Amino acid sequence: MLEARLQRMADEFWETARNISCTFPRDIEAAVAWSLPLFIVRFPNLWVHDVESYLRQKQSLPLSRAADRPLHGCVIAVRGKGFIAVNGTDNPCDVRFTIAHEIAHFLVDYHEPRLRALRRFGSHIEAVLDGMRPPTEAERIDGILASTPIQLFTHFMHRDDAGTAGAAVLEAESQADLLAFELIAPDAEVWRLAPRGFANRTYNARIASLQRLLVRRFGLPGEVAHKYAAGLCHSRFGNKSVREWLGIT
Repeated sequence: MLEARLQRMADEFWETARNISCTFPRDIEAAVAWSLPLFIVRFPNLWVHDVESYLRQKQSLPLSRAADRPLHGCVIAVRGKGFIAVNGTDNPCDVRFTIAHEIAHFLVDYHEPRLRALRRFGSHIEAVLDGMRPPTEAERIDGILASTPIQLFTHFMHRDDAGTAGAAVLEAESQADLLAFELIAPDAEVWRLAPRGFANRTYNARIASLQRLLVRRFGLPGEVAHKYAAGLCHSRFGNKSVREWLGIT
């Protein structure tokens, strides 16, 4: 079952974007303009250096020594607002998921922690959140004790020198995927549309059936749809039965 706070974020996003049609596949790009202080910029064959160049043109904050590599997308956020950069040459299904994934990063990794910090410390902490001044020692300690990070958020593309993501990044990516799935294909709607007799199918047949539904009805990319379908099936039915694991039909 989806974590309650992620469910709340998805519900609030679409409630704010109620002027956008709720038919599937959802127009998540149009919904951004109604729901969040974000705009979307499309680049051909997006790389890190494209984002850096764009920020320089806008006289904005530079990225912090991010290694150059191709990207499907990224989110930049500062002073409560930001933009999502996407690879405009990706196919529409990939772009849809990229936008949802970066929305999720904005909400989970930036917007909610920012609101939490403002509630705890008051409006004077905005200067710290926006990089105008460093936090005092008391603010740093209080933030740690309250699990409220006080730091500037400008991107989420951190990798080590070998290009490997650390545990914190992997966890953040997992959370962003879960919220992105719910934004595009709410699990309640997926199960409502599951075919008759679905529960009686084999483990692999269930996943394949949901994957087809997620691609055709909700517009998810095939590989992403398979991952989501596997997670949904596991949450409801568990792992393969012993008979299936042994290959006994």
